[in-house]
Amino acid sequence: MLTSQGHLSQGKGKDFVQSIKSYLQLRAPYYYEVLPELHKVMDDCLIGIHHLPPSKADGYLNVNAEQRERYSSQSSKLWEELEMKLPKDIVANIRKEFKYGL
Repeated sequence: MLTSQGHLSQGKGKDFVQSIKSYLQLRAPYYYEVLPELHKVMDDCLIGIHHLPPSKADGYLNVNAEQRERYSSQSSKLWEELEMKLPKDIVANIRKEFKYGL
């Protein structure tokens, strides 16, 4: 199971990150291009840092050109999978923009 119903809604972010890591470990052959960025995001969030990974909005600019198409495809598939498995309020919070930095 990706996450228990209460991890995110009860503020158990560390439990959620561990669930996601376990989930992704089993699916590494499907998400190998995005895994390094995902691990960076998850590791940083546990210590209160926000890492902004390459995204569709920036054209995956910081992804090697040879890997860009696979990265784009894998990140889209993963997001679709998460949207189906996570509660709608959590998906809305993930999508919400926020200011960070100075």
